[in-house]
Amino acid sequence: MDDPELGRCVFRGRRWVCASRDRAGNELLIGLPGDRRAPALAGLSEARALLGQVEAIAASALKYADDDASVQAFIASEGALQLDGFSVTDEPGTFVVEFSVQGWPDAMIDVQFRAGLPCGVSCAD
Repeated sequence: MDDPELGRCVFRGRRWVCASRDRAGNELLIGLPGDRRAPALAGLSEARALLGQVEAIAASALKYADDDASVQAFIASEGALQLDGFSVTDEPGTFVVEFSVQGWPDAMIDVQFRAGLPCGVSCAD
């Protein structure tokens, strides 16, 4: 499926993943809820809205991650966080901003948002 705003979307596992770009032309992966037939309409709508403000959302997520001691300990001196994309959940107004770590290819930092505000962070490799 091709979406004019979100780009090429494919069903992988239990979610839809869209390959999109931010205003600077950087690739973003966007996860959407839905079934094999199509992404959920509410998820599509929310993802489009988030894509329009991705720079502000990413800045908020970065600040939240930078202020978290566990994130700083996790990445130590491996490098800067790089925005990979975001995933919309089934719950309206809830999404996750996803980062990788510049010097650590399989590290992931996810910042959870609820009602437009960061509310949690998780680290994994």
